[in-house]
Formats: sequence, C-alpha cells, structure tokens
Amino acid sequence: MGRLASPEGERMTVQFARIVRRACGLGALVLVAAAASLGAQQSPRGRGGPPPDSAQRAQLEREFHARVAQIVQRELKLTPEQTRQLETATQRFEAERRPLFRREIELRRALRAALREPESADGAKVDGYLRELLQLQRRRLDVMEAEQRALAEFLTPVQRAGYVALQENLRSRVEQQRARDGRPGTRGRPPG
Repeated sequence: MGRLASPEGERMTVQFARIVRRACGLGALVLVAAAASLGAQQSPRGRGGPPPDSAQRAQLEREFHARVAQIVQRELKLTPEQTRQLETATQRFEAERRPLFRREIELRRALRAALREPESADGAKVDGYLRELLQLQRRRLDVMEAEQRALAEFLTPVQRAGYVALQENLRSRVEQQRARDGRPGTRGRPPG
C-alpha cells in the first residue's frame, strides 16, 4: 500500500483512471463501427432477411477483431511485440472460454424451461443445473486467473487493468445491443 502514496504510485493510479475513462467511450466507438459494418453488409434478420452466410460472418468477425486490436494497441500503448503476444493469449483463452459460455447458455435455457411450471419442476434436475452452473463459473474464474498470469508476463499492471476494463466495457455494450435487438444475451443470471 505504501507504493500508492509514492509519486510513482500516484502517477500509475492517474494513468489507470485515464485508461478506464477512455475505455468507457471506447466500447461505444467499437460497437458503432461494428454495427455500421454489420448493417451495411448483412441482410436484416429481424425483417425476414436471411442471416449472413458463414463466409460473411467470418469476414465481419475478422474486421471487428482487427478494429478492436487497433484500439487496444493504441489505448494501452502496446508495443508491436506486446500486441502480438496479446493476440496470441487472447485467442488461446477465448478458445477455452467459448465452450464454457455455450454450455452456460444451454444450462440457463434448460433451467428456465424447468422453472416455467414451478409446482411441477423436477427438483433433482433443477439442482443439477444449478450445481453445473456453479462449476462452470469456477472454471471460468480459473481461466481468468490463468489469463491474468499469462498477461502479467508481458503487460504492466496498468496495461492489464486497462485491458480488463476494455473487455468488460465491450461485453457490456454487446449485451446492451443484443437486448435492444431483442436477442438473448449470453450472460444472463439464473432465477432466484
């Protein structure tokens, strides 16, 4: 704690606060750019148009990730080597998180379905869903801890904190956009 009272500690705190403030506006910029790109290049599904084919979707995702990478590099003042290492780490940990999020979505749907008629709900099934949800949350936390250890090898603590803020802001904005579009989010909470 004594380090925070030092001029270096105060400078790092101020720098972190600037990164977080920028991150709050940054998510909106990224989403606006992604939404504009999506709107211009895909048929409106909500109006009966077909969803984008897998090639279109893959291209849109690549463009979106490239934009996010540019913004992250600029906002966190990453060197080219740090950027490369961050991209590699992000891909690795995203590959670990993705199946956990998919399973969580499945479990939450099953839980909601089981609770539609609470009087006739199968208590054993509900208990199983809740137990598995808790296990998934523990596994996600394990992945997050491993990711932070990996990032600590090439990012400063201020850069790591700024990166976490950027990720959280972006996830929040995506969920808000999904809610506005009438699509279910990926991070709902179980009832009760």
